[in-house]
This record gives sequence, structure tokens and C-alpha cells, in this order.
Amino acid sequence: MRRGLTQRTVLASIVVAVVVLGEFAVLFLAFQSLRAEERQDNQAVNVLATSGALEESLLNISTGLRIYLMSGQPAGLRPYQAALAAYPRQARQLDRLTAGNPDLHGRVKSIGNSVGAYVGTWTSAIIEMSRVDLAGARRLAATDAAKQPVVVIRDQFAALDRQQLALSVVRRAGAAHSVVLALWFGVAGLVAALLLLAGGAIVLHRMVVRPVKRLADAVGRLRGGDLSARVPERGTGELGELAVGFNAMAQELEAARDEVEQQNAELQGQQAELQTVLASVGRQKEDAEALHHFGEQLAAQTQVEQ
Repeated sequence: MRRGLTQRTVLASIVVAVVVLGEFAVLFLAFQSLRAEERQDNQAVNVLATSGALEESLLNISTGLRIYLMSGQPAGLRPYQAALAAYPRQARQLDRLTAGNPDLHGRVKSIGNSVGAYVGTWTSAIIEMSRVDLAGARRLAATDAAKQPVVVIRDQFAALDRQQLALSVVRRAGAAHSVVLALWFGVAGLVAALLLLAGGAIVLHRMVVRPVKRLADAVGRLRGGDLSARVPERGTGELGELAVGFNAMAQELEAARDEVEQQNAELQGQQAELQTVLASVGRQKEDAEALHHFGEQLAAQTQVEQ
């Protein structure tokens, strides 16, 4: 079944709308991807900042312990105690920030266990020992065994930071790839929309403008008296029906004109015959009048002779 002009127009509009909406959808997804990347970048910055603050607290714990051992005064423990008090809050924050990534979260848990072991096994024991044997506590703190946990924990922080940076690089590369794809899809969608519009204009000219122009020319000829004007009946849908209707109307008008002309010709013939008859009747009347006049003259002459 052939589609009408209205159906084709609606179908073309739907196709263009789908292409445009698809392009907007791709751009929207790209925008959402960029927003997600921005949120993840902010989270990565927070992870690195919190990791740095946590590592700084570890160094303050270690440094505060050395300051206390060098001074031998209880007041020297204040930096150590401040760092030890700040550490749990920072650890909870880092734990929360990395909860969505099992690998990072596992490293954070490992760092927390290492710091807890360092504080519980070494710093607390050294402080307790310093209260009875300050010199022995200093010697113990100076051993490699007492220093090694800090080195190990700092290596763990470095590994955490490297992994977070690597994830950020991979994520940014993926986001950049998504943006490039979105741009390509956007350009392709724009080109497709332009091609559809150009094709629609060509089809509109061929299916609507050209038939309407032919019909307008035929109407002008018909109005000028050319009842033989016709249009091709190959239009689509409503225009095809309009062409058929116009041709039928023109044919009826032409037939009516031919019929009127035939009737006029017949009337002219009848009028000529009537004029011939009237002329014959006129001559007969003249002859009758002449004969009557002759009869009157003859009668008058006869009376005179009598």
C-alpha cells in the first residue's frame, strides 16, 4: 500500500527527530561521563590528600617520639599525642573514601593494621620503657627494628598513592576516549541530520513543489480558456488524488464546452432553417397580396364594363 504524503512527512519528521534525539542523548551521556570523571577526580584528590595527612600523622608520631626521647620531658610527648589523636579520624575518612574500590580499600586496611601494630608494639612500649630506663628506651628507638615499621608503612603509603594515580590516569584516558567518541557521534549525527534535511528538501521539491507548480500552471491555462490542460497523475498520496480530480474536472469542463458548442451549432442550423422558412413565407405572402390586388383590380374593371 502506497503511503500518503502526510504519512511520509510524519515518517520523515520522526526519523529526523530520532536522529536529533539520539545525538542529544550521546552528548548528554558524554556530559554525564565528564561529570562522573570530575567527581572521581575530586575523590582521587581527597584520597591523596587524606593519605598525605595520614602519612604526616605517622611521621609526627615517629618524630614526636624522638623529640620526647631527646628531651626526656613529658611535654615533649605533645606532638606525639596530637598526631596519635588525629590519626583515627583521618584513618576513618580514608577508609570511607576508598570503600568503593576493593584494592585501594585493602591497602588502606593494611596501612591501618601496620600503624596500629607500630603504635601498639613499638611506640607505646618505648614510652613505657622510658619512664624507668630513658637511656634504654633511646637505644631501642635507635635500632633498625624500631625504625623499620615506619619505612614499611611509608612504602605502603607510596604504593597506595601510586595505585590511586594509576587509576586516575586510566580513568581519565577512558573519559577522554568517551568524549572523543561522543564528539564523533555528535559530528556524525549532525552530518546525518543535515543529509536527512537535504534529502528531505530534494524529496519535498520532487514530490510536492514540482507537482504543485505543474498544477498551478495547468490551473492558469484552464483559467485562460485552455480546457485541454492536464497534469500527470503520478503524484504521491493527496497530490496524486488532487491531480486526478483536476484532470476529471478539466475533462468535464471540456466535455461541457463541446456539448454547448454542439448545441450552439444545432441552434444556428435551426435558426438558418427558420430564416429560410420565414423568407419563403414572406415571398408567399407577397405573392398572395399581389394576387389579391390583381383580383380586386379585375373585379373593379368587370363592374365598369357592365
